[in-house]
Amino acid sequence: MQEIIVRDGSQDELEKFTFEDAADFLSRKGWLSGLPASSRNEILEACRLVRLGADETVYHMGDVADGLYGFVHPGLQILLPGEDGEAVMVHKTEPGFWTGDSAYFSQKTRLVSLVTTRPTAALHITQARLRDLIERIPGPVSYT
Repeated sequence: MQEIIVRDGSQDELEKFTFEDAADFLSRKGWLSGLPASSRNEILEACRLVRLGADETVYHMGDVADGLYGFVHPGLQILLPGEDGEAVMVHKTEPGFWTGDSAYFSQKTRLVSLVTTRPTAALHITQARLRDLIERIPGPVSYT
């Protein structure tokens, strides 16, 4: 199986990228790869493909949680507000990065902002679908 990376970061290359490409990659990388196939497939069926351009905000600090995002491509900055109010980059992500779980489980607003640095693709599970999946699928996550 081929490693999926947008090599030149172009929007044209990203437009050719499919849901199946993202699902295949994320099935082999990170926490999804450790789940039974039936659970992994059910989670993937709940996702939708999101394509984002360069310098797009995925979410802002203070936003209400809207689910989980699994990113296929590198090129995301996690930003925190600095003492002077300006955003400070604290982390750049790698392919296979998932985010959104802390806001979901804490039932609080987002603690950081997430901004793309190049065109990228992600799978997104809405808050409602995530809640349903956690209640039904046995696995590494429990919700109480």
